[in-house]
Amino acid sequence: MSEPKENYEPQPLPEVAKPFWQRNPVLLLSSFAIFLGVCGAQVARHSISHNGSRSARINRLVSGAPHYPKIALARHENGRVSVHCTVEADGDPVGCNIMQSTDPVFNADALYFIQHAKFFPAMVNGNAVEQAHYRLNLNFTWRS
Repeated sequence: MSEPKENYEPQPLPEVAKPFWQRNPVLLLSSFAIFLGVCGAQVARHSISHNGSRSARINRLVSGAPHYPKIALARHENGRVSVHCTVEADGDPVGCNIMQSTDPVFNADALYFIQHAKFFPAMVNGNAVEQAHYRLNLNFTWRS
């Protein structure tokens, strides 16, 4: 092994950049405020009440998104379909029907999507319950 040099001087460590939230806390707070403004309605609509009750909602992570009909893609069409069903206590939809549609070309894909979707069930006093008259609006938007 080599011997340490007698006249060795330790060098200072280089400056490490601080994370952005330490450099500019106003940016962090304003970003958070914008996030709440964008997502606030979504969060408030699905929040649990003080007694542990809430309505059923679709589990988008598991369910994904509906397929866009090929005919509508070719015609660059947008559409909206309202589907009505009952969400059972285990999160499965039953008795699904089309209630409204801007174009029948979207109906089959919308109905297939909701029949195979998974839901968070409605809760009453912290217990999962069936929710009749669940309505889901599906928007089909063509993007170039």
